[in-house]
Amino acid sequence: MMRAFENYSKNSKGPVAIEAYTMVAPYTSMHETICRLAQDNLVPLIILPFHENHQCLVGPSMTSPIRQFNQNVQAFSRCTVGILVDRGLCCWLRSSNFSSIVAVFFIGGPDDREALAYASRMADNPDVCITVFRIVVWNSNKEGNEEETEQFKLDESLINEFKLRNLGNDRLNWHDIEVDDYNMSLRDEEMKDFIQNPELGMIGDVLASSDFCGGMVNVLVMQESRELGFGAYHNDSIKESTTQECRCTLI
Repeated sequence: MMRAFENYSKNSKGPVAIEAYTMVAPYTSMHETICRLAQDNLVPLIILPFHENHQCLVGPSMTSPIRQFNQNVQAFSRCTVGILVDRGLCCWLRSSNFSSIVAVFFIGGPDDREALAYASRMADNPDVCITVFRIVVWNSNKEGNEEETEQFKLDESLINEFKLRNLGNDRLNWHDIEVDDYNMSLRDEEMKDFIQNPELGMIGDVLASSDFCGGMVNVLVMQESRELGFGAYHNDSIKESTTQECRCTLI
C-alpha cells in the first residue's frame, strides 16, 4: 500500500507529500489518537474504509468493531470525514479518455457543500470527468425558516463559484433536477428507521446499496465536522491553486 501512495506522490501533477505513521491501539480508543493526529497536522479530510468492504477477508466478527470505529471518528473528528464504499474498479465504466468518472449528488447543506468543494479540486485533473446532479427541491406548502434561508444562500454562493471556476471545462457536466410540491422530506426523523447504515446518512445509504447500479460503483460519503467546520469548503480549497502542496497522512 505504501508503494502505491509513493508512486502517486511521484507521478502526481501537483506536489504531494506522504507521511506514514504506525499505531497500535484498541478499536475502542483508536479514533481519539487518529483525530488528534489529524488535528495536529491540519488534515482537512479523513477517509475511512466502509466496514463491509473487506468482510470476506476479516469475517463478520471484525466488521462490528470497524463500524463502531468509523462512527467514533465521525463523532470525534474536527475535520471532514469521508467513508469509502469500495466496490472495486469496473472496467465497463471506464472511458478511453478519462481514468475516473465521478458523479456528485448535491441537495444542499454543509455535507453537500464539502463534497462539491472537493469535486472542484478533482475537476483540475485532466483525467477526471465529473457530472454534478443538483436536486432542487421546491415546496409551496412549506415555509423556510431563517436557518434554511442561510443554508440556501451558502449553497448558491458555492455553486456560483464552482460554475465560474469551471467555465470552459468540457470534462464537467451539470444537471439541475427540480422536484415540486413534495409531501415528505428526506431529512425527516421518521426516515431514519429505514436506514441500514446510519453512518452513511440517508442518501449515502441508498447509493451504497446493491440496488443502486447493481452495487457496481464506488461511493464516497462526506460528513463535515459539526464542531469547527474544518474542511475543503471552509478552507477555501475551491479557490486554491493546484500548485499548493497536498499532504497525505497515512496511519
